[in-house]
Amino acid sequence: MISTGVVLAVLLLVILGFADKVGWFREPPLKLEVVGDSAIVHLETADENQSPVSHVRLKDASSGDVIYEVVADGMAPQVFNFELSVGVNSTQVLAPGKAAYRVIAPQGRRTFSLQRGAKYRLTVWGDSWTSSSTTFEF
Repeated sequence: MISTGVVLAVLLLVILGFADKVGWFREPPLKLEVVGDSAIVHLETADENQSPVSHVRLKDASSGDVIYEVVADGMAPQVFNFELSVGVNSTQVLAPGKAAYRVIAPQGRRTFSLQRGAKYRLTVWGDSWTSSSTTFEF
C-alpha cells in the first residue's frame, strides 16, 4: 500500500513541474546599466526578445518610500527596456503615449524625480508570481 506521504510528495512534484513549465516561478530578466545621469533598465531575454512586465516599483532604498509604481492595465505588455534619469521622469516611461499601465505612485501626477547620490531599489514583475530586484544609484 502506498502511504499518504508518498502520494502527496509525487503530487507536489507534478504541481511544481507544471508550475515551472507554465512559468509561474519565472523571474523577469533585469539588468541595469547606469551611465552618468541615466540608467537603462534592460528587460530583454537572452535572445534579445521583449519580456512581459506586469508591475514595476521604484523605492528610495534608505527610507523605503515608493517613488514610482505602475501595474499593467490588463495583460502584461511586452517591454524591451526603459530609461530612468536624474531629474524629472515621466510616469509613462514604460509605454509612452499608451494607456498600458495604471500609475499607483505618484498618485495624481505625471512625473516623478530622481536625485544623484540617492540609492534606489527597483523591482519588476513579469507574468509570473516572482519578481526581480536590483539596487542602484546615479
